Amino acid sequence: MIVVAIVNVLILGALYDHFCWPPDDGHYAHVAERILDGEILHRDIEDFHTDNSHAINVAALALFGRDLRSLRIPLVAVTFAQSLLLFWVFRTRSSRTAGIAAVALSSLSFVQYLNPQPHWYCLMLAVAMVALLTPPRPRSFGRLMLLGALVGTTFLFRQLTGVLLGMGVVAYLLVECPDSSGREEGGFCGRALLVLMAVAEMGYLTRATDLTGFLLFGIWPVILLLWAAVRSRASDREVSRILAGIVGGALLAGAPTVLYHSMHGSLAGWIRDCLLSALEVEALPYLSVHRYAHFVSTAFDQLLYWREPTTILNSLYWLLLPLFGVLNGMFLLNHLRHDPALKSGGVALPFIAAFYGPIALFNQIPMYLYYAIGLLVAGVLWTRSADIPSRGSLWEPVVVAVSLVALVFHAGQPATRTLMDVVAGVRIPLVTNARVPRASLWLEARVIDIYGELVESIHRETGPGDPIFVLPNHPEVYFLANRKNPFWFPNTSLALHSLSELERVLQMLRDAPPALVIHAPRDRHNTDRSEAIMEAVSDGYDRIAVIGEFVVYRKRDPVASAHIASAHVARAHPPAIRY
Repeated sequence: MIVVAIVNVLILGALYDHFCWPPDDGHYAHVAERILDGEILHRDIEDFHTDNSHAINVAALALFGRDLRSLRIPLVAVTFAQSLLLFWVFRTRSSRTAGIAAVALSSLSFVQYLNPQPHWYCLMLAVAMVALLTPPRPRSFGRLMLLGALVGTTFLFRQLTGVLLGMGVVAYLLVECPDSSGREEGGFCGRALLVLMAVAEMGYLTRATDLTGFLLFGIWPVILLLWAAVRSRASDREVSRILAGIVGGALLAGAPTVLYHSMHGSLAGWIRDCLLSALEVEALPYLSVHRYAHFVSTAFDQLLYWREPTTILNSLYWLLLPLFGVLNGMFLLNHLRHDPALKSGGVALPFIAAFYGPIALFNQIPMYLYYAIGLLVAGVLWTRSADIPSRGSLWEPVVVAVSLVALVFHAGQPATRTLMDVVAGVRIPLVTNARVPRASLWLEARVIDIYGELVESIHRETGPGDPIFVLPNHPEVYFLANRKNPFWFPNTSLALHSLSELERVLQMLRDAPPALVIHAPRDRHNTDRSEAIMEAVSDGYDRIAVIGEFVVYRKRDPVASAHIASAHVARAHPPAIRY
């Protein structure tokens, strides 16, 4: 374990401050700073993300300073802790296998997309669930409550992940139950619940993915749920006990959040943002543009026609990486075929990993693949070393090679690389940022130049207390320039649900026009509503600069700004948002 700890320190210490995806980093920093300054989430600020990650980000800014780098520090601690916890889960295996699995989890997770995403906290919670489910564990009600609390906490980081892991935990517990025959007749409720969960999972997957994604990651939890429905012999009483513990623990985990919002008058907003508006995110059209089939076909083409060793190595990497979902599922089913009663030991790790895998289907790009792949790789090592130790040792060098390629060619790299560059393992150099304030990170020189010039322009045109308006997204500008956002949202495409909300924005622009309006016209979040706002802005603002993808507009004068009229609302038709 000491060696694993040292390797983690080296990896995380070398990479934690590399790269930044400004809209994402800026979103979390902007919302956290507003909360830190006294605003109430879901009352004064609209955001579909649930509360836990924001709470950690607020604490990070308060403890470590108002800088984007501060948001990385909790994630460094979480990544370090989950690696050691996974090593402990593998304690019944050889130290070599445990060490490889633990380091692979660190190499294939946070350092591949250095961003304060809730996914990284969910990964830690998934590992904690595995640790609780891995024998020997007492079948106590307290264990069920603790598992439920972990599921509830995951939901408060990311709703969909909490639901998927909750189904996996319940399914495993129902299979883990001893046979109820001889004690009481029953078992129908458990089997019915498992079939219902399989139908629900299938319903989500038919909307969320294509055939390739389904075969790579989606089919396995469905198969496991149906297998569990056939295999489970848990009595109805035991099913009730399991559900009471899981639901009770989840409610206990959510109680502080509900109490907080009840005390601050934001409970209705929390329900609206996190349970209703969050469903709209799945409808964003850019989520269906990218497919893992594109990565596989590009990697295959490069493998056939390129001769550079690094390109060939990375092509093999991208051909293999998405297949770990398939490998984990196949090896797990093979193990269950020979040991359906789990007499030889638990398979909680590959089982929960199979339910975690569909997270990669939400947006089929490398970052979402990395959210899930580390746990799937660990699941493969677990089943191979459980069935035949020699086969486990055969997979160890493969996992070591995958981890090395991930670290050498992809860790800490910007998300602006093209598909060809990513598959070929092309690295983009990063430099120390000394120009952009509040971003003590290694960034691309182009990013530093754009944001440096933009922030300098904002500081020339505005004072510390002056509000600015950035649309349709890019809340990082508020944070980096240290200027106030006058509206309740950081992203127009996810906030302006109706024409009345659009009219409210236009009215606020008439009553108190911000000093600057900054527009990213090529941003994928532009809609009819943002176009209507910009038409209104053109009546009272002058364009003064084009900086990278941003167009900067300065308020003309108080008289001219009054020309922003409600007639612009009509220009936002049709009512449905167009992307």
